[in-house]
Amino acid sequence: MFLQLREFKISNFRKINYYEAKLNGNWISIVGTNSSGKSSIINALTFLSDFEAPNPFDIRNDSDSSYYEFDEVEASFSVNLLLSIEGSYREMMNNSSFRKTIFEIYKIERNGIISNNEKKETPAKLEINPSLNRVTRILEKIEEKTQLYSILEEGYIQASNDEFNKHPDFEPYSTLFDNNCIKSFDELSESIKFIEIFYQITVSDEPLLRIRFLDKERKMIINDRIFYHLIKGCEAFDHPMTFIYGFILTFFKGVINTLVYENHEESDEKLRHLLLRKGENLLDKLRHDLIYCPEKTETIKANFEKIFGTTLDFKLVRFDGSSTIQARIGNTDHTIINYLADGMKRVLNILVQLEDCDGGILFIDEVELHLHPRACKVLREILSQNKSTAQIITTTHSPIFIDPSYIDYIVLNQLESGKVRSSILDSDEISEALSAIGSSGVDVLFFELVIRVEGPSDVIYLEKFLSIFLEQTPYSRLINKIGIFQYGGKSVLIHMDLKKSKKLNSKTIFVLDGDNPGNKTDFDRRDRDFLKKCNEVGIFCWITKRREIENYLTAEILEKSFSLEPNSLEISEYDDVFLKLPRNLGLIKSKGEKMKTKLAKKVRDYITLDSLKTNVEIFNELSDFIKNVIQLAEK
Repeated sequence: MFLQLREFKISNFRKINYYEAKLNGNWISIVGTNSSGKSSIINALTFLSDFEAPNPFDIRNDSDSSYYEFDEVEASFSVNLLLSIEGSYREMMNNSSFRKTIFEIYKIERNGIISNNEKKETPAKLEINPSLNRVTRILEKIEEKTQLYSILEEGYIQASNDEFNKHPDFEPYSTLFDNNCIKSFDELSESIKFIEIFYQITVSDEPLLRIRFLDKERKMIINDRIFYHLIKGCEAFDHPMTFIYGFILTFFKGVINTLVYENHEESDEKLRHLLLRKGENLLDKLRHDLIYCPEKTETIKANFEKIFGTTLDFKLVRFDGSSTIQARIGNTDHTIINYLADGMKRVLNILVQLEDCDGGILFIDEVELHLHPRACKVLREILSQNKSTAQIITTTHSPIFIDPSYIDYIVLNQLESGKVRSSILDSDEISEALSAIGSSGVDVLFFELVIRVEGPSDVIYLEKFLSIFLEQTPYSRLINKIGIFQYGGKSVLIHMDLKKSKKLNSKTIFVLDGDNPGNKTDFDRRDRDFLKKCNEVGIFCWITKRREIENYLTAEILEKSFSLEPNSLEISEYDDVFLKLPRNLGLIKSKGEKMKTKLAKKVRDYITLDSLKTNVEIFNELSDFIKNVIQLAEK
């Protein structure tokens, strides 16, 4: 592993006013409800890899209609990143993918110089154009397999002779000197443990980009201004930002977005001209691997077959002097890549990027998109096998991709008062927290508020109660933001560590069935003890005033559900609903969860707001509980 993203800060991007997170792991999953900023984070982190002009829709601005006028708006956003170097700086600079990316950028730079000069100069003048000569020289060096570290070292030596020795007192150079002697390039590079990158992009101005190299104490060793002098010393390029752009682009090789065009005939041409979109385009990568790295292609095909259970083959097709890639799934005919199913096309993007991400960072937004759960599980295995050579940062809505046995850290996004707040859970904390709440699932992470009830039938009833009380009100939007889960019985409550369980979701409500106050049992003591624990950590607990959630059903609901005679049932607070029903219904022989769940599903459709209003006490008790739910959800 050469590089890891350790910290990042984002401001004024899309819906994010300000966001920061500190990371430590090879696989990080960012989770949260819809509109909690997950995709915005990935888009901000990979913004430079698009290498495009800023999009005004991405940048927050509260001005008037001039927001859409590029020459008037002053909106901007910024991202600050801290990346740690695992291993030596020499290894990182000599990484083949880094050299390849820099080579592509210089090639684009050279083509741009030629194109601009052809419009205003004769071919003879092109030959002596100094900018073209510099870029051509660096291209030749890289093409000759010269290690980038050697190129930098050459620039450092030349720059130190030409510049640093002349101005040893110049403050920016001070970190390069030790006892009035300039440090060797090896000595300097071995001290580099972190890279700090700050970029600010405005709609109307050029991007502001700063880069600093830091030691293990995060003290600055060298900044971008001096770094540019090193490169300038070997006349690598004209523009001071070209190399730094390339430097950053290399480390933000995200997964290529699935590209879908209405006119498929244009798609190949558009793909070919897509400039390093989140790394490089898919067809160019496949073409390169087929010709120069066939072993990578074989790995891609093998992993594809593991995920989908069908073979994949590629064919290089030449047409009118150019070439493109066609794919064949199983025994079907070869077809262009964009004709593949969305899930297959997305997985192919991921696998291609994964093969070329050794030592870098792989960003995947909604990793489970278009995939069957079985395919997700296999993809999870493949990503996990590669996390020792690449840092993987994903966003997800799927519990499959936040399994603590695979994921190192989870970044949990939660909306609080319109702002996105992050909290970090490592794999041990996730496991402990899930164990503390008596659950092996992690769905609790995806809701703004979690209600925990005793059994599966309670989930059914409470979901129905919430729905009918909240629908047709201003709070109906909360229905999909509230998750209801079972904790498995009161005996589980004794072992719960509420401080750990609260880490999964800070807005949690526990619902305990009330017991007959006339019967002094151990459960009454457990209720009191558990309520005390909830108060200590700030978790709301509702101990019902009835024996079970089922007892909030009125006799009218049950009579209609089972086509009984009106007024044939009488149900009090502490009666057993099962025992009140006639024996010939076949629902009273067992008090097991399956029978209770069967009853709940049977009566659910008969529960209405009007039917609950027939019992004033029941209606008032449920109304008070719903008010508490709304208050906590809106907090």
